[in-house]
Amino acid sequence: MKQIHEIGLLLYVAAFGCAGVTPSPEEQQNETKEQQASEHEDALVPDASPLVKRGERYMSIGELGEASASFRSAIIENAQDARAYFDLGLVLELQGQPQLAIPEYQEAERLLPQFVQAKNNLAVLLREQGNLRRAQELLSDAVKIDPTYGDAWLNLALSFEDSRQLDKAKVAYQRAIKLLPSDPLPLTNLALIELAANDVNAAKTKLQKAYPLARNDAQMLIEIASGLRRAGDAALAVRVLGNVKTLLKELPPAVLAELAIAQHANGASEQSLATLDELEKKDSKYTAVHYFRGSILAAMGSYAKAAQSFRRYLKQEPKGAFTEKSKAHLEEIQRLQKNK
Repeated sequence: MKQIHEIGLLLYVAAFGCAGVTPSPEEQQNETKEQQASEHEDALVPDASPLVKRGERYMSIGELGEASASFRSAIIENAQDARAYFDLGLVLELQGQPQLAIPEYQEAERLLPQFVQAKNNLAVLLREQGNLRRAQELLSDAVKIDPTYGDAWLNLALSFEDSRQLDKAKVAYQRAIKLLPSDPLPLTNLALIELAANDVNAAKTKLQKAYPLARNDAQMLIEIASGLRRAGDAALAVRVLGNVKTLLKELPPAVLAELAIAQHANGASEQSLATLDELEKKDSKYTAVHYFRGSILAAMGSYAKAAQSFRRYLKQEPKGAFTEKSKAHLEEIQRLQKNK
């Protein structure tokens, strides 16, 4: 299962009172009943000392050096200040030092075991290190403490997927979908799991729902388009990749190849071949183009040209990803030509 992207730095603006992006009225209306419920009684967000408040104000305007100094002063003043440790971890991540953020989150979580944001952020970094067992322990604790914590459910699902515990991942993704109705990631990742299990209709429905939620996320749209094409909705896949082209201005070779495959699946084979020609001009070293062209030409009945493309691929990639398939296609073409 291909992962789409990591859940990155999580700033808990609403809980901590930092300046940030205020949810739109539409986003607020989309909240589930669970989200609208009051915070779980066992979950705690520590109060901010004056020094911590000052540091958070600096952090909200991007003055990370001043913010770091304030949080470090707060820790000197009170070594039990879990919020200061947590905020210092956030600053260190924003400064591109996630390894240094880990002990700060660990200390925040140690001082206040019910501090679910600290558990979550620590788990994200441990997952990135490959420590899936500890990440899952932290995230499982976080969602027990606060079952309405959607980000933790999503991170838990990602960690289960990493460790190939797909049944558990599916359950966690389903919870995340309910709690994060505006986030396309849980919908898309769950759909890709279902697609791999041949649950095509369920996957297609989720990908169709994810598409409008991911309009400004090119990488997410690429994954959605690929899933839609494999789920049988090539027409929508082509439209989604059109959005990607608008966002990126120029499609990378692998995405051009995906577009060509989707165009062919949508019945526009000539357009598909033109896209492959564009791809070859853009990157002559992208050898898979010959395999894709051969496959499309063979489907169109242009066996001689298809055979040329397959042979060209095999010459350039004698041990490539499509070597065996190219050989099989050539054998089938030879059989068809003999039977004419």
